[in-house]
Amino acid sequence: MTEPDFDPEKLRPAEYICEPDPRNTNIVWPDPGTGALRPAKASDLHDAVAAFSLHAGVPEDIVQHFETVKNLYLYSWFIYRFQPVAELESLACLEFALRERLATEIRSGKIKEKMLRGLLKYAFENRLIQNEGFARWIKANDPEWDLLASLETVFPQIRNDHAHGSYTLAPTALGIIELVHEIINQLFAVPNAAP
Repeated sequence: MTEPDFDPEKLRPAEYICEPDPRNTNIVWPDPGTGALRPAKASDLHDAVAAFSLHAGVPEDIVQHFETVKNLYLYSWFIYRFQPVAELESLACLEFALRERLATEIRSGKIKEKMLRGLLKYAFENRLIQNEGFARWIKANDPEWDLLASLETVFPQIRNDHAHGSYTLAPTALGIIELVHEIINQLFAVPNAAP
């Protein structure tokens, strides 16, 4: 592929709106059929994020916010710097979901720290979210690993890093979106699920 005739760090010229960010042309992705590595395509990002769906018990406002997160990730194919924007929106969606799910506890004063860290801590301590609800925890097959403790510390740090201005740029959005999706699905009851 030839080098683009635009600077990906600046406003994209109109004639290049549909061109991938040059940084994405250097990424390899496993072929779904063979597993062999090949150059990434926009459809790879789409397929990866499309796999994360919120169940019918999640309130529609949260679902819509999460769909925006997925679109931001998808459009990082064109603007690589949408990766941290997708991370920030994902964590904002998580805080929104926690506030919705814990509204009664917040109003009653049971939750003293009403920011992301405090809301996560309350949800973890009250087993609304459990390690067993995460695909990566199950796959790791290590009952000693406390993924929740890591998320309680790391998620607020990442959110604050992006929200307060940062030059952080790493391809970690998909992993964060996956974790947020699993947390939100755990927070809300699945309709018609056995008690």
